[in-house]
Amino acid sequence: MSKATEIRYWPSRKGGGYFCNYCRKKCELALGPDDKPTGPTYLRALDAFKALLEEKPKPQPSPAGATVREVLETYPLHITKTKTLGTVEIRRRSFLPFVKASGESNPTHRFSFRW
Repeated sequence: MSKATEIRYWPSRKGGGYFCNYCRKKCELALGPDDKPTGPTYLRALDAFKALLEEKPKPQPSPAGATVREVLETYPLHITKTKTLGTVEIRRRSFLPFVKASGESNPTHRFSFRW
């Protein structure tokens, strides 16, 4: 479960201002002094925060559907950077029954994934 988005004051960012983390991006709401809860800077940040939440988030572009074989061939290459060769081999062997069961006789069997 992700953390709730909240308005926070950072004195070290751009000389001080209110920011929030929204959709994995730091969003600038209002710059100025820390005058929470009734000051003009905080109220401007609050209005910007409300507008940000009312916007519809842009969907993340996902790669075209990949076949089972493509994903299971790419994954071991991806994990070789952080895992030992023994772990990579164990994962590869565990995928073999799955690849055989999927058959790849139907090349249109695709699924989407996000890293």
